Amino acid sequence: MRPTKFHLTVLLVVLGISNMSWAKPYVFTFKMSGETFEYKKDADSKDEAFEYAAKACYQHFKGGKKLTESKGLDIIDVCANPKA
Repeated sequence: MRPTKFHLTVLLVVLGISNMSWAKPYVFTFKMSGETFEYKKDADSKDEAFEYAAKACYQHFKGGKKLTESKGLDIIDVCANPKA
């Protein structure tokens, strides 16, 4: 049996759907010392998006400075607990 245009179309649709990403947009807001940092990420899961957000948050509030242990722990606490 030879494939028809219909069969080929169905095959292309199925292959296209299987390659689609189910990424959704996620937004995280972090607040520290009166400053707000918002991070947006398209990801397949909230956990995946949060990993990126927490790292970006830490880099943002660290600002390339050398931190004291106390300040570093404060930033980690803020970045681990985004505001709704």
